[in-house]
Amino acid sequence: MSLILVFLLLSASCGNGNGDHAETQGVDAVFEDIRWTVASVHGETPADDPGLREEPWIRFSTEDGSFHGNGGCNNYFGGYSIENGRLAIGNVASTQMACTEPVMDFEFAYLQALSQVVAWNVEDGKLFLQDENGELTVTFQKHRE
Repeated sequence: MSLILVFLLLSASCGNGNGDHAETQGVDAVFEDIRWTVASVHGETPADDPGLREEPWIRFSTEDGSFHGNGGCNNYFGGYSIENGRLAIGNVASTQMACTEPVMDFEFAYLQALSQVVAWNVEDGKLFLQDENGELTVTFQKHRE
């Protein structure tokens, strides 16, 4: 089955990967170069569905200012930057494979939530992403090997 790349314009802020990745937030601000597993999106946990191809996850790379991961059905990737203490996630590209409706609904909500992120906090092995209003959008936990 061939994979089709689709560009989702999820955010007006385009990360160019040239931001200063040394800025800090929260107690233990390191979130880059770590694989994070999605714990919740707007308080909802990933679909417990046989159609879930992979546990949703993300990894931000300091090497080139990119991120990549899996939303539960599709692989996705894009760019991000950190400037003036704000996290900007750029456009997201993803494969376009079909999965069960609960998995697709969760993945869509997750990718939309990523586009709203402007702040982060890392505490006790969890990454918390927040929107412009300070509302928690996505919670991650460090991936266990």
